[in-house]
Amino acid sequence: MTTPTTPRAEIDIFRELRKLDDRVQQVSQLLDASARLFEDHYSESFRDYKGNFSWPYGIGPIEPIWPDYPEFKTSRIVSPLTNALCGWSIGNHLQPTVGTPPKLREVTAEIADKLAGLPSERLRSSTFQADDEVFLHAQVLRFLAWRSRWKGDMFAFVFDRVHQIATKPNSSLHPFFLYYCILALEEVRMPTANIADTVLELCRISEKVQRAKVTNSFSSILELFRVATALANAVEKLATLVDVNFRMPDVASELKKFTAASALCVDEIAAVIRTIRKGGRRPTIPSLEPIVEACINQAGIILDALPKQIIQITPVEERNGWKLVPETTEQVLRTVAERMRTKFVWYSDDLRQQLHTQILSQVSYAASADGSRLDIGALAYSLAGALRIGAINVTHPLARKALALIFEHQKLGRWRDVQPMSRSKQGFVHVPSNLEIANALLGILVRNPPLAVDVSLKQIDEVMDWVAGTVNTVGDYQGWCNEQDYSPQRIDFWVTAQVVQFLVNYRETRIRLTTRWALEQAGLVTVPSNAVPTRWDDLSPTDPEKPYVEQVKNKLKDKLALPFERTKTLTASSVLLFGPPGTSKTSLMEALANRLRWEFLQISPADFLSAGGDQVEARASLIFEILKRAKNLVVLFDEVDEFLIDREASGRMEGIFRFMTTSMLPKLQSLRSKRTLIFGIATNYKERLDKAITRLGRVDYDWPVLPPDFTSRLILVNIFDRDLTDNEARDLAANTPFFSYLELKRVVRERTTLGTLDPWTIVRHPTASPEAYGNRPRSEEEFELLLTTQITDSVFQGASDETKKRVTTQLRELHERPTGEAVFEKAMDDKIVAIADDLEAGGSTRKAK
Repeated sequence: MTTPTTPRAEIDIFRELRKLDDRVQQVSQLLDASARLFEDHYSESFRDYKGNFSWPYGIGPIEPIWPDYPEFKTSRIVSPLTNALCGWSIGNHLQPTVGTPPKLREVTAEIADKLAGLPSERLRSSTFQADDEVFLHAQVLRFLAWRSRWKGDMFAFVFDRVHQIATKPNSSLHPFFLYYCILALEEVRMPTANIADTVLELCRISEKVQRAKVTNSFSSILELFRVATALANAVEKLATLVDVNFRMPDVASELKKFTAASALCVDEIAAVIRTIRKGGRRPTIPSLEPIVEACINQAGIILDALPKQIIQITPVEERNGWKLVPETTEQVLRTVAERMRTKFVWYSDDLRQQLHTQILSQVSYAASADGSRLDIGALAYSLAGALRIGAINVTHPLARKALALIFEHQKLGRWRDVQPMSRSKQGFVHVPSNLEIANALLGILVRNPPLAVDVSLKQIDEVMDWVAGTVNTVGDYQGWCNEQDYSPQRIDFWVTAQVVQFLVNYRETRIRLTTRWALEQAGLVTVPSNAVPTRWDDLSPTDPEKPYVEQVKNKLKDKLALPFERTKTLTASSVLLFGPPGTSKTSLMEALANRLRWEFLQISPADFLSAGGDQVEARASLIFEILKRAKNLVVLFDEVDEFLIDREASGRMEGIFRFMTTSMLPKLQSLRSKRTLIFGIATNYKERLDKAITRLGRVDYDWPVLPPDFTSRLILVNIFDRDLTDNEARDLAANTPFFSYLELKRVVRERTTLGTLDPWTIVRHPTASPEAYGNRPRSEEEFELLLTTQITDSVFQGASDETKKRVTTQLRELHERPTGEAVFEKAMDDKIVAIADDLEAGGSTRKAK
């Protein structure tokens, strides 16, 4: 139930939103300055630059001797390690935020190519041999993996180096170095794990294809339809992974062709099902085997492109033809993928235990009399690393206590209780940067929203104030320098790149904390993506009689989900879903949030009316002001027809709703233009809505969501009760036109428990019948869409007299309405009228057009 917002609470919300705007503007200005700094630097257009590229963490008389890197002298930064961090920051952070200039995009690719092409000996000098220099190798690995440079001696060397530390038993390294190893390995692990999962899914689909061709029964054809749908989804996922994480355009192009071929098979199998249900001659069923085989070969090419350390190919496997990818067998692929997924050790148990113990020890030091042993840096890096690899759960009290301690010891944006990370024999001391502690903390909050609840805005704002207060201006440029060796007349690129990461994570965290707090103050609660009732993979299409690409679930994927997954930007952000009650409009939006891993928020009329009818406009303004600032959120405006009612309709409501349409339209347009969240409008009565809602600029798409069509009902009935015979499934599907997903499930359940096949005995939604849905003013177009999915010239094969009587009477009544005849004749070449005539005549005659 929505909690009313008091006037005082509204004032507080608007004040915090204005503070957020100021903070976001401040971040944007600093990011713009950083982008200009990097762009001009790599363009070699600096003037009066006084930079220092020395070791960024050191205090002491002797610094490491950097090797000579002539490959990078043209970029004015001689260290490939500094280039790796700069490249990762400007590419991974500036690009989706302020729009990385083309020069910087070219530079990140150039740096990655140069680093990947270096012989590993260039990083094997005495400077980098100690274990506590591994974070430099980790930074190179992180950058190369992000830029998809998986091949070459350099990648193999830094991967082995970092992986050795992460799996080394009883490592005595400071958590700072371990945390950097984890950051780098996660950049490698996530895409390779996703690839392994998808390859295994393809292998499982191949097995199902083999089983499906053993029998030619109707139930096996339904199973084949589900397999073909799963194949299309798996191939599309693999194509997206290759697009995003691997530089293999030829493979991506081939996989996209196979995605289209799989979708065509889905359509062809659906056509087979429709033909069989008519009692016609059984056509040839399309074969999925060639597509599966071709996809598995492409998967082999992808696995072969991965470093051998990850896929763990043995000499015997190589001799047996692993490198001959077109000849790779499915069993080899399965073996490799399972080995990648389950047997490859990314992190040792010792590392997990070490991080957990370090957290526990530091928390104990803080509570003991011996507070001098407390090392906030060690605690921050241990917590960040442990959460990333699952060594501690985000909901564990120890995690919350550790985070509280870190912020408790923060003073004016810095941490003074920081111990050295290591010391060399020459007296050189490594000290962690406060900025990197802040980056580790913000990384925790961005990846683990539940922990963000325990953090106050004031705490992270203090860090931002410190960062903004230490910016240096050198000539025409702004940047930051090493705090351990600070000079107001110097800009260090390594430190500036770290600041870029901080600014982006700060902005995301600040937006998340403020908007969540504002929504809660307004009585609105978001649902995490993993807690929504509907998972994307469990969402069954209800309209498989349409072509695959025109099914509403796939349109939602193609137009809203995939563009973001491939580019991290939204090309469209809104949709109007309309149709009878119970047709999964809410489930579609929940599933979309689940797929994108975004939070979900459902807003109903009660949320606008919670403060009273006279405050509905103010309430709407408050809600939209919050939403305009939110990010990574799927919002559903559910049944808000009263607020968007047609302004030209006769007899429209007066009073509090009189001017709401005029007020709501610009709010929706503004929300759509932000492109930071996705919103849907769900309604049972599209004809009530103002025509401006579907005009370009209000919502991006306008899609009907209707009850399951005949093919979908056949499939769903088979899912709900696999013990049904083919004839029983056909009878149930034929006798349930206009039934929603839940109503159909109830029919099958009652048939199982009561032994009845009559669906009309169950209690249905009062507006779900064709009579209720069709007999509404100006509903002809919507009812036309409904009929075309529910009524075909063969739908009553096996239908009961009750079903025929109910639908025939309604069809005749609707056809005889003044506007009905023109609509129906346009819809199906008079097929609907012919069906009605035929049914009234008892099926003995057919009326031909």
